[in-house]
Amino acid sequence: MTKIHVSVVQVNQEYIEQHFDELVERLYPERKSRVLAFRRKEPAYVSVVAGLLLQELVEKQLGIHPDELVLEKNENGKPWIKDHPEFYFNISHAGDYVVLAYGDVPLGVDIEQIRKKDNLRVARRCFTEREYAYVSGQKEVASQEPAGAPGGVAEKSGFEPDDGLCAERFFYLWTMKESYLKLTGDGISVPLNSFEIDPVQKTVIGTPYRYFMLRMDDYWISVCAEDDCTVEYRLDSCIRF
Repeated sequence: MTKIHVSVVQVNQEYIEQHFDELVERLYPERKSRVLAFRRKEPAYVSVVAGLLLQELVEKQLGIHPDELVLEKNENGKPWIKDHPEFYFNISHAGDYVVLAYGDVPLGVDIEQIRKKDNLRVARRCFTEREYAYVSGQKEVASQEPAGAPGGVAEKSGFEPDDGLCAERFFYLWTMKESYLKLTGDGISVPLNSFEIDPVQKTVIGTPYRYFMLRMDDYWISVCAEDDCTVEYRLDSCIRF
């Protein structure tokens, strides 16, 4: 069984600000240029942490020094390490968190902060009918939920979900959608409602892929990979860089 490793790092903005110049100088060339192009400090700090995480991993696993690290990308922007196309990794970020997943099989990872916004309107436009039914709390879908899925117990008694529960379900599915498209490398070129997710089985219907979910604080993290994988999550600190 293949193990996928996932590092979750909280960005300490005070630490990054104090050591910014030093950390940027340690970045591989392409990442350094990207960081220095940001006009706002918050996305620059996140990019610094993402770059340090990736280059540390590549040096440890592949023996490539940061100065020699080169990324190539497909037509939709999915990156891979030059000369190492079978070294699979993926990065995502949201709020103050950066997530890096890697393994020996194709994978995708996404993290999203759960927010109460126009979730039902977006779900109606972007999700399939059954996925929308799940988010909106329609009884015939929600009553099938297993333990651990957002709102399962309440729906069995016919409860109408509030905005908070809709937000839970929306971002539960949204991270699944995003992580699958990051696995395939299709990105935004593929409509989100062109494929369907089973939120009960945590699978992409009609594919060999499934989801490994983590609820952390007010975030959902989704890893999408083949069914015969295991996922190991590790919470880390950027202060160690």
